[in-house]
Amino acid sequence: MAMPMGLFSIAGFLQRSKHSVEIRHAGLEESESILSCAGDFEAVLLDLHWTRQALPVKKFVKQIKKKYPHLPVIIGGFTASYFFREILRDVLEIDGVVRGDGEVPAALLLAAIERGERDWSKIPNLSWRRRGRVVENPRAFSVDERFADGLDHACFELFPAHREYLHRCIYADFDTSSAQGEAHRYTRAFFYNPGRGCPGRCSFCGASFWTREMLDGRRGFYFYSLSKVLRDLSRAYAFGARTWRVSFDPSPRREYYRELFARVRKKRLGYRLVFDCFSLPSESFVEAVQKTFTPDSVLVISAECGSERIRRRNRSFAFSNDALLERVRRVRSRGLGAHVFFSAGLPFERACDIAETETLIRRLREVPGVGVTVCPMDLDPGSPMFEVPNEFGVRPALRRFRDYRRADFGTGIPHYRTRAFSSRAIAEAVERLREVARHAG
Repeated sequence: MAMPMGLFSIAGFLQRSKHSVEIRHAGLEESESILSCAGDFEAVLLDLHWTRQALPVKKFVKQIKKKYPHLPVIIGGFTASYFFREILRDVLEIDGVVRGDGEVPAALLLAAIERGERDWSKIPNLSWRRRGRVVENPRAFSVDERFADGLDHACFELFPAHREYLHRCIYADFDTSSAQGEAHRYTRAFFYNPGRGCPGRCSFCGASFWTREMLDGRRGFYFYSLSKVLRDLSRAYAFGARTWRVSFDPSPRREYYRELFARVRKKRLGYRLVFDCFSLPSESFVEAVQKTFTPDSVLVISAECGSERIRRRNRSFAFSNDALLERVRRVRSRGLGAHVFFSAGLPFERACDIAETETLIRRLREVPGVGVTVCPMDLDPGSPMFEVPNEFGVRPALRRFRDYRRADFGTGIPHYRTRAFSSRAIAEAVERLREVARHAG
């Protein structure tokens, strides 16, 4: 449901480059409606960010090419960038893949298409076919701090279905309000990270690959300028966004956020905040959140498991269980929401470690108002457990793009096994932990 931020920045950049552009969402609109309007344009740019989009994107590409054989179809996004060679080899209806950042490549490519040029060898970051052979242009463009300052990540005017999009819940797995008759609490959400990259190397996350390969590994991460973030937040607010969803927390000291929140207060933007804490939130950060955002704001912490040993081996910014409990109590004492995520089947985890997770969930549920969600992990391309599975004792069932196209993601069974757990045993452990979360407290 949630669209990657890059779709907005690319669309806004294309408009500034004098191209006519619209953002369409296949999850909100009938595919026939999108197909009909595609004929009014000179190219179709499709996002293939999430791995679960692999089959729907392939099907949609075939529909486009069947109706408009002459129309260039270009894809981009994390999954497209990772599997670009296989995609161009196996999906002949796709004319090109933009690897990594797409603002300048997309603008140059559209200008070439408008001029009738089919030699795309000067387009940075583009892989494409010339006389049936795959050509890989150099990856010469990436968005740095200076370039990012001029991007618009809130150009909802280019998105005809933006009202419906904003009024749908996204990342609602932590939202218990629907069960309490308050389903409006987390609607009108603006998923917006005020920076890029990550210095961490969690076993299950592909962000470290993206930072290394697509951002050239520069400093691991950077924040956008405060003026740009305030501009984007204000624009989104004017379009009706009321929940700011953040999943970018690379610096445990959070000095940037404290300064940003002070400026948000001066702007009097009435956002509720849902913030993914990569490390435990400090007292000063919690105080800043309380002073800036509505009381139904939520701090989200991913503990992953109850074993501190397993946590240290699988995630950056690790912490102890006692420290987690103390922080959660402090968050709740200030009237803010606290939500903690867990999983099962982590690399190196054993049955006794699952029992520790059960114990920690029970302790957390004793704190009034603390939410707990248990989700199965799955294979994220570029993650350490995908890249070097033997080092993590993992046997993956998905290795290629075609595997993701054929995978069934609706069963809740992960597509890997560990030394201690089969895929089905992981799913059973997840369900057991969910039962504990439902009935504890």
